[in-house]
Amino acid sequence: MCNLRRLWPFYRIVSRIRAGIAAFACVVVVAAPAQADQLRLGTTTAATPISASRGWVVWSAPAGADWQLMAWHDGVARALALAPRPAPFDADVGTDARGRAVVTFSRCTRTPSGIGGTGSPAAGWTGRGCRVRVVDLVSGRERAAGIPRSRGDSDTSPSMWRGRVAFARHAPGHRDVEQVLIFDPKQHRVVTLPHGAVPTSCPFREGCKGQPVHAGVTDLDLGARLVAFRWWVEAPAVVGHGGWEIRADVLRDRRSVLLGSGFAGEACTGGVDSSMPGAPTTDGLDVWWQQTSTACEKTRADLRRWNVATGGLVSGSLPETVIGLAYDAGALLGIVAPPPAPTPGVYSPVDFTCSAPGAPCQIERLDPPALQRLDEQPQSPFF
Repeated sequence: MCNLRRLWPFYRIVSRIRAGIAAFACVVVVAAPAQADQLRLGTTTAATPISASRGWVVWSAPAGADWQLMAWHDGVARALALAPRPAPFDADVGTDARGRAVVTFSRCTRTPSGIGGTGSPAAGWTGRGCRVRVVDLVSGRERAAGIPRSRGDSDTSPSMWRGRVAFARHAPGHRDVEQVLIFDPKQHRVVTLPHGAVPTSCPFREGCKGQPVHAGVTDLDLGARLVAFRWWVEAPAVVGHGGWEIRADVLRDRRSVLLGSGFAGEACTGGVDSSMPGAPTTDGLDVWWQQTSTACEKTRADLRRWNVATGGLVSGSLPETVIGLAYDAGALLGIVAPPPAPTPGVYSPVDFTCSAPGAPCQIERLDPPALQRLDEQPQSPFF
């Protein structure tokens, strides 16, 4: 039955994993020096998006009631000379047409309320009137990406590679289903790529009139050969009414490949309560991400890699306290949370966070786990 009572367990499980999703975006990734076998970058107490590439790391930091964009390079952290945003930046480090390090993000007339796409489209994280901006990380110069658009279009979650920009677009003609696009400045044209799946069926006898259908990109990474993204979909035909897909669009032939999925279900009903994929990272034809699942009071974290050419999925176990992960050119780094203090006689869902007083999360290099092939095939989280 499509009623509030049925939806309540979903909202409970989403609240349980919200901190894990947000903290997932807190990962600091840097290429580790050869002499640094044990690399610890520091601690974090704020769940804000962080992106890294080519020795540059960018993240958002509170600046009064707003947020400013910070950058780290060669051991020095500084605030970029950019206007702040009312919410954390959806920033991504990439390269321009000349191979120089840049960061892309969006500026909006109504800034998304979510943190780096960690909410659902219904929560308003898509924003309105968003335009992609580009900043040269050496000179600090900010410019428009020059992406052609129509009236009412709103572009977020940008990622640049060698001058091309992949991004998500919320357009009036597509209602609450975002589009995945790529802009080539040399040809000055925008090409539409496949987005994630959106179910149109209703699994309930009484019908689904009035039930929301929202779908959009929550994280996106553009590489030389792939666009990988995490796709959120909320609809009556989705298990728990909300789920995720990990997808890769092959740039050569615009083929879309489903790599992984996740769902939010009812808590402590037996088996897995929820399974959540993290933000994907492209590396050639490989896509890396973290898969986190909960089963009542237990949490499991795994590193996963899918090769688009071979269709092979491999996985390795990570400590359950690893609540964020990133892979960059062979370096595996993550957010390691302190275990929560249990309350005797009181049930408390697993809640690994970075905000406990005096107990921040550690950002450190991880030992890569042994990877084993999985025979399972990814399936969308639909009934």
